[in-house]
Amino acid sequence: MEKIRVMLIDDDRLAVSYLESIVDWEGLGYEIVGVAYNGKQALKQVHECSPQLVITDIIMPHMDGIELSEKVKEISKDIRVVLLTAYGEFEYARNAMQIGVDYYLMKDEINQEYLEEKLRFLKGLIQDNEKVSRILFQKAVIDYVQLGEQYVMDAYRDKALQEFFSSRHNYILIEQNFPIVLSDKWELKVEQRDFSMMLEKCLEIAGADSQRIRIHSILPNNRILFVLDRWGTGEYEESRKNRSIAERICRNINFGQEARYTVYVTDYPIKFSELYQKLTASGTVFEGKNFSGTGNVYSITESFMETGEIPPAKTVEEWKKHLRENTLEHILTELYSKAYLKVGASKNLLYNFRQVYQALFQEEKKYSILLFDNDTMCGNLYDYQEAFHWLIQYCAHVSNLKNAGDRNSYRPEVERAMTYMRENYTQPSLKVSEIAQHLNISESRISVIFKEDTGKTLIQYLTAVRIDQVKQLLKTTDLKIYEIAEEVGYNNSQYLSNVFYKETGCFPLEYRHRNQEE
Repeated sequence: MEKIRVMLIDDDRLAVSYLESIVDWEGLGYEIVGVAYNGKQALKQVHECSPQLVITDIIMPHMDGIELSEKVKEISKDIRVVLLTAYGEFEYARNAMQIGVDYYLMKDEINQEYLEEKLRFLKGLIQDNEKVSRILFQKAVIDYVQLGEQYVMDAYRDKALQEFFSSRHNYILIEQNFPIVLSDKWELKVEQRDFSMMLEKCLEIAGADSQRIRIHSILPNNRILFVLDRWGTGEYEESRKNRSIAERICRNINFGQEARYTVYVTDYPIKFSELYQKLTASGTVFEGKNFSGTGNVYSITESFMETGEIPPAKTVEEWKKHLRENTLEHILTELYSKAYLKVGASKNLLYNFRQVYQALFQEEKKYSILLFDNDTMCGNLYDYQEAFHWLIQYCAHVSNLKNAGDRNSYRPEVERAMTYMRENYTQPSLKVSEIAQHLNISESRISVIFKEDTGKTLIQYLTAVRIDQVKQLLKTTDLKIYEIAEEVGYNNSQYLSNVFYKETGCFPLEYRHRNQEE
């Protein structure tokens, strides 16, 4: 559990040393984050250290403990302030309770047992207060996002919350991205994560960089919000440090993960209403990341999208016409270029991508040796950049098939080779040499003409035949994987799994599970 951050302030250095040494602060759940010997020095450290508890002497030069307490409470009402007082200052300390001082300790009574007792009591107060504040904040933020500012300001009368929503803060926001769907049957290989675990991981990463997360909340739409404590430095230095922790979080949570996360950070303090506006408006960085790439770090306050002409929406038949005229790639590139980072272009661009996909998929059926399963076509596409580049590659693939298929027919030798492999794919020992021997032709000759006519090698075609049969068996039978391996000519299930994953992007059991859910 995170330790409570405490500051000790007294103009008597021996008194500070005595307080530091008299009890086991860490054992009691505290961490001394700063000491100071006058009020002015202490006030500066409060900004830098963000303590949760301030223990200060009353009588000090430059700024006494009462004035310091007032200024600390102005920084944050949540900081607990304890005054150190002598008997002669007792009335003075008691009157100070009216300005928000939470507690006082009698100097003459301080010993190990007395201080430990008071610190345990204060720890309970701080933890209870923080727990309530955290729950209240999280509910208020979610209500703000779902019901609006006016509802929250009317429904929540808590002064600290009212101050939060009316003040400016620095934020880091983590967002889980979901893949783009190019058809209704497009299979996604990612699921929504447990964001409570993701929150703990992000807090751990932030803590490793000594970043103080003031408050945090899990927001709707797979987002985590961090409200950051101020560093107490200049705006540029503060922005640089916040960016650094955002980049560290982004690197760590995207490394080795199936999902993808984009991280946003403020360049300067803003009100929550401004953040909310960014989340809900069009043409902001949250929409722009789909053009410029997910999984990166962006400034929340950045606006890099522009207004401009939105390209027209084209039908499947129009895209098929472009494919027949060998202009699809050129037209798609031109459309993507015009739509790039244009406000309001997202819906139109995604519509065109889906129509292009359908045109290519339908055309592929005419020429492909085996029908291509769209659920195994590629990995996840998380943004328009990835979708665009993948569609360009798919277009080239279909064009190659089309060019090969547009020939009058396959040469007799190729037709016979295909038939032989379809009839004998269950034989584990089936090799190119056997196929060539059956055709009474050299291995090199059949290899060359097969690739020229089909665009595939003999082994690629044989693998495609086997994998296609594996898919059918996975969909229609309850055979175990090792039994399916034997059925299609593979010596063991491990080898089949490796080949299947290489060809489809998923393992056999995963494929069976997906098709059972449909």
